[in-house]
Amino acid sequence: MALSLEGLDTVTSHKKEDISLNTLTMKNYKNLKTVLLTSMMLFSIWSFGQQKVPLDPSVYDSWKSLSGYQISNDGYWISYEVNPQVGDGTLFLYQVSTGSLDSVPRGYKGKFAPGTEYFVFKIKPPFSVTRKAKKAKKKPDAMPKDSLGIYLLSAKTLTKIPEVKSYQVPVKEGVWMAYQLEKILPEKPKADKKKEEMSEQEKEQAKKEAAKFKKETDKIKKAKGTDLVLLDPLSGKKHVFNNVTKYLVSDKGSLVGFMVYTKDSIDHTRVLAFEPKKETETETWSADGTGKGLIMDKAGTQLSFMFTSDTAKRKLYNLVYWKKHLKSAKMVVDSVTTGMPEGWSVSEFGKLRFSDNGNRLYFGTALKPEIEKKDTLLKDEKYSLDIWSWTDPLMQPMQKLQVKKEQERNYLAAWFPKTGRMIQEGNPEIPDVKTLEKGNGTYAMGTSGLPYRKLISWEANRYQDVYLIE
Repeated sequence: MALSLEGLDTVTSHKKEDISLNTLTMKNYKNLKTVLLTSMMLFSIWSFGQQKVPLDPSVYDSWKSLSGYQISNDGYWISYEVNPQVGDGTLFLYQVSTGSLDSVPRGYKGKFAPGTEYFVFKIKPPFSVTRKAKKAKKKPDAMPKDSLGIYLLSAKTLTKIPEVKSYQVPVKEGVWMAYQLEKILPEKPKADKKKEEMSEQEKEQAKKEAAKFKKETDKIKKAKGTDLVLLDPLSGKKHVFNNVTKYLVSDKGSLVGFMVYTKDSIDHTRVLAFEPKKETETETWSADGTGKGLIMDKAGTQLSFMFTSDTAKRKLYNLVYWKKHLKSAKMVVDSVTTGMPEGWSVSEFGKLRFSDNGNRLYFGTALKPEIEKKDTLLKDEKYSLDIWSWTDPLMQPMQKLQVKKEQERNYLAAWFPKTGRMIQEGNPEIPDVKTLEKGNGTYAMGTSGLPYRKLISWEANRYQDVYLIE
């Protein structure tokens, strides 16, 4: 269906004397003013006399919004979404050179490949199907899942892949993309006969199949990761990796980093780096324990994550770092690293990130988690009591709301890959620190509202002290 642009390229030109008031006489100007005022009055009376269509809540669901619009890097393609308040939306794909307009029902989150070789997007299940599943109160694993669409722009061919959780494409260069599948549960075995019609041998066989089905289903449901597929949509080449919990595609498409988690009797974490051009993967890390927070720098040459081998509920994490061309990753920050405050460690709640130039690695630190004492009391033997004093800096309801935030409180620190040096930037007196110039700056800005927390109870202003940190 072609998108009509009729009238957009038509420009009406006027001579200066046709539109300039300087050429009009005062009499003509007064006449023009009278005509304009009369026209406006007549239009207002006519508009008021028209029968207005009343608006009620029944029309809200049909109102549509435009979103998700973008332009391909070569400027020849445009995509956008049109979605109603309730119901199924539509993803549109417009080719500028020909004026053709294609649409995908229920499509959303579309992205063009950097070289505009293909267009990839997700497809929602029909609204009615999802609504029916919600009304039936189905569990998340049993809910309808999204599909993935890959449209080759030159060949004009569409490939659909069912049950896809997420996808990533490079931003600047490269053809290879990555997508992660949902947990795919096995089909429940169906009996050919009713139970009362089965022989004892058939009943025993059906029982074994049911037990096998339950075991496989429980294993998949408990698994943290799912299959990751690395794909070249143009050639059809692909590589599949199992039990992936997180993956990242570099902006230039030169590297795909991902974390693999498996559990038999103990947890085991692996981190791999895949180079699309060579179609080879490097195992950068493999150890018993739990990893989390995998990140990649902007250039696609460095990876970092947190790792712990602790089995306790509250774990002590360390910082792990890998750079391209290194055989394996190394642990670079732990509780005894120079620069780490005494009694502190890497916080699992801190956000890892590289500076824009990749010269700094930012992470969070906090007091070491305390070893939990064994609970010897029963639930009905425990008592709880809330105590508040007027000397407390915050009102009791606010304290309760911020319990989780305070339990996860951590303070910004930086590690320098080139020198191996660590610097602690935030602390309990300056809890909030923001880096400048995308993390590349010489200075950071610290803020603290701790001295003024009592004022929150009776003043609207939130006062803060501001610090310049080198």
